[in-house]
Amino acid sequence: MDILSTTDTSSQIFKDALAMRKQIFVQEQQIPDVLDQDGRDERSLHLVIYDEQGETAATGRLSFEKDGTGCLSRIAVAPSRRGQQLGKKVIVTLEAKAREHGLNYLYLVPHEHLERFYQSLGYKKIPDKHEVVGDHQLIHMEKWLLEAHSLS
Repeated sequence: MDILSTTDTSSQIFKDALAMRKQIFVQEQQIPDVLDQDGRDERSLHLVIYDEQGETAATGRLSFEKDGTGCLSRIAVAPSRRGQQLGKKVIVTLEAKAREHGLNYLYLVPHEHLERFYQSLGYKKIPDKHEVVGDHQLIHMEKWLLEAHSLS
C-alpha cells in the first residue's frame, strides 16, 4: 500500500480524497454534500492510502488552524477495506505530519460511536461538548502530541 499526501487541491491525490469522502459521507452516511465543503480544504493536508491495485482504500485530512493547532477530519475507509487497521494508519500518519509541521495539539469531531476507537489512539473526550448533524451524534475529542502536555 502507498500512503501519499498533498496540500495541492488541484492534485489527483486531492481528487481521490474528495471522491472517497463523497462515497462514504454523502452516499453511505447520507450527510449533505454541502457540509463536506467547509472551506478548510485549502489550508489542509490531504492523505490517501492506495491499495495494491492503485484504488483509494482510505483518506483523512489535517487542517491547520489559525491558532497553531490541528484538526483531524474527513477520515474514511472504503467498505471493502474496513477491519484492516487503515483508520488507525490514517490517524497515526496524520499525527506524524502534524508533528513535522510543529503542531502539538490536535482535535477532532467524530461520530459518538467512534469514541472508543479514538480513545485507543490517545484521544480524550472533551466533556459537555457535542453536536448533532442530521441523525449523527458527534463528540469533540483532543490529544496533545507532546509528552509534557499529556502528563499534566
